[in-house]
Amino acid sequence: MQWRCKEIPGLSTERTMRKRVAVILTNYNMPERADAMGDYLSKYAKWPHDFYCVDNASDLVPPSKYTNVILSHNVQTTGGWLAGLKAADESGKDYMAYVFTITSCDFPEWQKKDPCKWFR
Repeated sequence: MQWRCKEIPGLSTERTMRKRVAVILTNYNMPERADAMGDYLSKYAKWPHDFYCVDNASDLVPPSKYTNVILSHNVQTTGGWLAGLKAADESGKDYMAYVFTITSCDFPEWQKKDPCKWFR
């Protein structure tokens, strides 16, 4: 099934599509959930983005395949987000937005089928 998000009035895609979004996920001992989030973004995200998967010192399982920020000790969710934000800012990329999420986040089935439903 093909889908396409409709244009949002007042949003100049020519100007904004050059900008990227940083998606920052804090993960602690749930690599399968972080992998699912990374896979979902790879499949459905149409806006240019970078995925910062922060491993918050997981001690029971190996890190996610998407992990690109590893912390030496657990700094809780907010500390993980701040570490991801620091990594994003130090990348030198010009982000127009930051999205903060955690591994307990899930997408409803209808959104997996039609991610643009919110814009209709």
